[in-house]
Amino acid sequence: AILLNFRRHRLVFSCDIVKMFRQIWVEPNDRKFQQIAWRSEPNEPVQLYELNTITYGLRSSPYLAQRVIRQHALNYQHEYPAASYVLLNNTYVDDIVGGGETPEDLITLKQQLIMLLEKGGFQLSKWSTNYPPLLEPDEQSLKQVTLCSGDTPTTKILGMKWDPATDTFSYEAAPPPTGLTKRLI
Repeated sequence: AILLNFRRHRLVFSCDIVKMFRQIWVEPNDRKFQQIAWRSEPNEPVQLYELNTITYGLRSSPYLAQRVIRQHALNYQHEYPAASYVLLNNTYVDDIVGGGETPEDLITLKQQLIMLLEKGGFQLSKWSTNYPPLLEPDEQSLKQVTLCSGDTPTTKILGMKWDPATDTFSYEAAPPPTGLTKRLI
């Protein structure tokens, strides 16, 4: 559904929330459940460290991160309606896709996303778009977001390859194995 919503618009973009899990603090009472045992040398005693932010790799981490982003969007939906809509409907973990029918719509949406997420301590990066002027940094976004037009002709969006220049999607499929093995039977 996210890709279908993405392609409803004439002008589109994709971006990424920088180090999303590392930006979300865990409640101090819950940090005791996120501990790492560590020692630098085999003969040193083991020390326990509590992790202060959401830990990548835990089953609950993607849910917690998405829940924080969702709540943040709900908290600011009256101030940043377009950005809130995109965060609530067109986000998958830390990947955001959005679009508009006019360049002004796209630029407004980008500015709203940057401002809304900055209020939560988040930054955006890895911007791709089929409207290249969106990637030109302006004074405000230069401080808040790292813009890149991409050195490669394609960028990945939710597992699909997207070429912003031609505005086409593609995917790679591995050819079937040539030999018959016990595993295939």
